[in-house]
Amino acid sequence: MTQKGIIKYILGYIKKPSISGVLIIFGLLIYQIYGCDLHDRPYVSDNVRVVDGDTLVLDNELRIRLQGIDAPETKQQCADLFDGEKKYFLCGEVASMRLAQIIGRNKVECTNEGKDKYKRQLSYCYVNGENINRRMVREGYAFAYSEYDRTFVLDELIARIRKDGLWNSEFENPSDWRKKQKQNRSK
Repeated sequence: MTQKGIIKYILGYIKKPSISGVLIIFGLLIYQIYGCDLHDRPYVSDNVRVVDGDTLVLDNELRIRLQGIDAPETKQQCADLFDGEKKYFLCGEVASMRLAQIIGRNKVECTNEGKDKYKRQLSYCYVNGENINRRMVREGYAFAYSEYDRTFVLDELIARIRKDGLWNSEFENPSDWRKKQKQNRSK
């Protein structure tokens, strides 16, 4: 049963607003927003290499794909408008550099969310207790990967409205960009 279905089921038993009903709904809302922050963090390292804006390598061996986000690919270009002229830049490199700045020389702690179809470890990762997946989306350097995980949709909306990070540029959705690259290689 989906979270929406669970909420409808619970609301079916609540005839008028009660304190317990309000608390249950509030609790579900908090879990939806911060649920990923409650998981165990078995992967811990201070030897971290940033591969790109949504991928890390811990201790030179464990490749981690940041769960719930998608960042521009390293060679992907975006455009800013200066004096009516488009200026292109490698926005994938910008996203990678921002992730490296967020991590700095700090210890990274990551959850175990299973493997993706490419057998990469999926994780929510933290620096000094802060969810770096969320921070990348909230600052506009990564996007909510809502096809698989809706955790960071609100954070993306905030970044879009504020035109933070790449939202202040012209860009192609990273998954669309990858599809075009794959099509171009197969020609």
